Amino acid sequence: MIKACVNHLILPPLFNNDDTGFMVTLFADVDNRLKEMGFNKSHIKIVLEAIAGNKITNTVVQKLCDVSKATASRYLDDLEEVYLERIGETGRGTYYRIKGSERAHEIGGVIRNNS
Repeated sequence: MIKACVNHLILPPLFNNDDTGFMVTLFADVDNRLKEMGFNKSHIKIVLEAIAGNKITNTVVQKLCDVSKATASRYLDDLEEVYLERIGETGRGTYYRIKGSERAHEIGGVIRNNS
């Protein structure tokens, strides 16, 4: 399921298991989903870049969002909790990709934006 989402350039599903049962949530409209979750325009830009298969680094975020290094780090920390996974520990060579996908950073393509 995760590979299919990555192949279609959409966010991987969220899995939830609680007292009522197991639930899988699929997201087709990334922009609106992230807005509903309280993420700002910069967060959305970062996630769309990651979905497109680009390696996301602190430097990429600084340029993409026109923010300082500290702000870029905060954005990445915010997104790491939900959608991004960090590859590497810290410093040079560390990058982020969509959580749950070993190939997300290799996939390119055009994201259809519903804005």
